[in-house]
Amino acid sequence: MNRRTATGLVVLGLLITGCSSQDQAGSARERFRSWETGTGLGASIATIRQTTGTAASVLNRTGAPNEAHTVCASLLLDVQKANDNLPGPDATLTTLLGKAYNALGAAANACYDAPTKPSSVALFAAKRHEGIALLAQAEARSVAILGGPLSTETTVVVPGQ
Repeated sequence: MNRRTATGLVVLGLLITGCSSQDQAGSARERFRSWETGTGLGASIATIRQTTGTAASVLNRTGAPNEAHTVCASLLLDVQKANDNLPGPDATLTTLLGKAYNALGAAANACYDAPTKPSSVALFAAKRHEGIALLAQAEARSVAILGGPLSTETTVVVPGQ
């Protein structure tokens, strides 16, 4: 190994160590707040609730399969994006969110099938209800950890800054 490579590895090691220790700094509440704000958990929950409501409204109207497919696909993307932020810093919260996202993913799939398979409307409704109830439990857990409400703002990381 030449000197340049060795220096690069040392710098890389320091950067990685510096980042991991920075993520672990502060109290459990501060670390949770940092994760919650950075992932946009509050905004994500609000978006999912809104999208499931829109999907339910669209499914109640007949003759709108393209609109249903669009909103149901959007719901699935919202759920997948939220799920990508797991695991969280609290095991109980991670479990609640994982179960909620699984139920809501199943709801999104049933929603997408509903225009051509009417029995899927009932499955959508059941999975939506289950997922929203689990989201409420997860939100309550978050509020208990934070000692206050979830943030509804998201943090955008700009590369190079």
